[in-house]
Amino acid sequence: PELALTLLDQRNAGKQLMLITNSDWAYTNPMMELGLGPSLPAGMSWRDLFDIVIVSANKPRFFLGLDDVYKVVDEDHALLSPHRGALEPGAVYFGGNARLVETSLGLESHQILYVGDQGMVAHEMILDCRGFKKSAGIEVEDIAKRLMDYGFHAPTVSFPVAGTLMIEPTESESQAELDRFCDAMISIRHEIADIENGTSDRVDNVLKNAPHTADEVSADSWEHAYGRETAAFPSMHQRDWKYWTVVSRVDNAYGDRHLVCTCPPMEHYVNEPA
Repeated sequence: PELALTLLDQRNAGKQLMLITNSDWAYTNPMMELGLGPSLPAGMSWRDLFDIVIVSANKPRFFLGLDDVYKVVDEDHALLSPHRGALEPGAVYFGGNARLVETSLGLESHQILYVGDQGMVAHEMILDCRGFKKSAGIEVEDIAKRLMDYGFHAPTVSFPVAGTLMIEPTESESQAELDRFCDAMISIRHEIADIENGTSDRVDNVLKNAPHTADEVSADSWEHAYGRETAAFPSMHQRDWKYWTVVSRVDNAYGDRHLVCTCPPMEHYVNEPA
């Protein structure tokens, strides 16, 4: 009962709600009616709670691909019809993708996902960076790598949503350190803006080439369109304390597919004295 009333409260507060499930319509409809229907006001269906209902979403591919969407035109027999354009409120859809949902709901791509009623988050937040790929050619990985130049280990990348950063500060971090991180993120956003407005090159820029090592910055040759100082000392904080990465950009996909283990062989442990 609490779930139904909570959703109703969200709806009455003007929130946009959607149901996206991997289950098919034949399963979703009776289960939602059983779980939510009895707790709703008379004459109200569980469908009235949601702006958009999507079944057979095929998550996590739903968040990654651009699969076609179909409208359920006969709910009793689950008959489908190809759908074009924005999703219509109150209808039921089959498949589709997250980008289509964003467009239909009028959402911006670079925003914090999953916030509460008051726009607050809990101990972690998910920053949606997917829009930067279209506007500046910048992937979430580029932002993560650039954070190293600012002296930060990158947050969790592309989990639980592809193309996002999940930031989870610990209670042990000081206010000064949190402020330093915020300054870095704001500065990186300005660097992306420089690419968007044409001030910086879409290929040869501080994000695409990050992180920058001491060997690279101190070498006799420097062929980038931006300066060494911009690369290695992007903010005033690096003047007081600078962390240098040991290596520059690595091929993540290659590394994932060609694991190199430096652990001793099992025989080493077998022969060790107790």
